[in-house]
Amino acid sequence: AACWCATEYILSLSASPAGVQVAYRIGDSLTNCITPVFPYLDFILDYAQRYDDRAKTGTIISLALPYSLSITVVWLAFLILWAVLDLPIGPGGYSFYL
Repeated sequence: AACWCATEYILSLSASPAGVQVAYRIGDSLTNCITPVFPYLDFILDYAQRYDDRAKTGTIISLALPYSLSITVVWLAFLILWAVLDLPIGPGGYSFYL
């Protein structure tokens, strides 16, 4: 979970709690597929080694990196779009207080 002091700081910048949570969850999810502690990495590595014996953890991570970067661009575009258009995040939740 995010540090409470960082959360308080972001809330003081006129961001709603829902907006802070959305930004935190986007940032947290961007690198899940390229971390060595990814839960399915062993299964993916086993499958890859059936076709290429030289495949290692770095091979899988380097192949997943372009997907992670493209997901980053898409999620940031959605976040900026939601903030600029001031669309509701959920029932009664807005990204910024104006």
